[in-house]
Amino acid sequence: MGLHAIICVDVHKCRGGKGMTEIFKALSDLTRLRLLALVWDKEYCVCEFAELLEQKQSNVSRHLSILKQAGILERLRQDRHTLYRVSRDFIDGNRNLTGYLEERFRRELVFRKDRSWQSTDLEEPSDGTVC
Repeated sequence: MGLHAIICVDVHKCRGGKGMTEIFKALSDLTRLRLLALVWDKEYCVCEFAELLEQKQSNVSRHLSILKQAGILERLRQDRHTLYRVSRDFIDGNRNLTGYLEERFRRELVFRKDRSWQSTDLEEPSDGTVC
């Protein structure tokens, strides 16, 4: 049995339904890691992410899409907003990885700073737009 078999029986399809390469590619970008750290304990919409990270909504949406395609995040509709949260399948299927990520999110300054902001500090868009 090779090393990849110890980590994941099928390198192309780990528990949670997504391949290791897809998951690690999605996690290989600082912006996506920051998004994941923010959504770890709380659901957010695109406009909140954009404000917190001081990025354009289109850029944030692209990163969220990559995380969703990798099975790391899931979307849900709430009133007029589309919210993002960590996928329960991702957490359940990747316990060691998610434990490591949670620890790093608590320890590293950039993630601690991002996570210290609360969505209650965010303003509702004044132009009536919806995330």
